[in-house]
Amino acid sequence: MTTTVPARQEQQVHDDAGRSAPMIRRCQVSIVRSTPAGQPMASEDRRRPGQLRRMNGALLTLWDLKPCIDVAALVLTELVTNAFQYGGGEDITVT
Repeated sequence: MTTTVPARQEQQVHDDAGRSAPMIRRCQVSIVRSTPAGQPMASEDRRRPGQLRRMNGALLTLWDLKPCIDVAALVLTELVTNAFQYGGGEDITVT
């Protein structure tokens, strides 16, 4: 699994104490499948949706979007699982 966070952060976020930090606006994760397309998912590939859900939940928390975590997790799980089961490429990228 490869994770890319671009060096460009578009804005600063400020907390209640007035401290600021760069806001990450985009994260891209690429996964090389261990199962050939059209075959039942290997155990390593079956773990990937959960890993991506946790990463997505962390980003949504960072972006102060906690109310969206459950819905985003469901959508992400379905999309990634379908990509593994029915996609034809060697890797899967989530942005």
